[in-house]
Amino acid sequence: MYDPSTNFPVVNRYVDGVLVSVDTLQQPQSVWNYKSDDVGDHTLILECGNTQVTIIMTITELGIDVSPVTGGLEIDFNPSGITNNSANRIWSNDYYHMAVSNNFDWANGGYKFDENGDDYFLIKAGTFITFDYEMFSGGIERNPSVHGAEMKIVFMIENV
Repeated sequence: MYDPSTNFPVVNRYVDGVLVSVDTLQQPQSVWNYKSDDVGDHTLILECGNTQVTIIMTITELGIDVSPVTGGLEIDFNPSGITNNSANRIWSNDYYHMAVSNNFDWANGGYKFDENGDDYFLIKAGTFITFDYEMFSGGIERNPSVHGAEMKIVFMIENV
């Protein structure tokens, strides 16, 4: 995307008419690595100022079940579709939030994708993230040793 009025264009990303990300681009090139397991046609829109680019994607069934665990899932931190420049780069859901250390390295860490195009969250040496989810609290009704609990966090660490 190019905006002649700024060196840092703001790009809105939509999936099927729903705004999923607002990014302020700080480099001349950016990648939107979109993946979905929702079978069917999907409309992706990139919007910068008065300009829109529409991409139609058709997701087809693989014939195998690759569905993630959802029973008892309290935290599902999936970095797919989020970038370091996204307005919502600090993850949260309706109940829990992520926090990053004051020295978190957003320039070299954070939201990345590997050689296969899979998204992950990179935590560089000397930095950390926390979630305000306390797995072993909440009394007997939420005790994971009795009822179980699930967390899914897609991340990578380097230089530890």
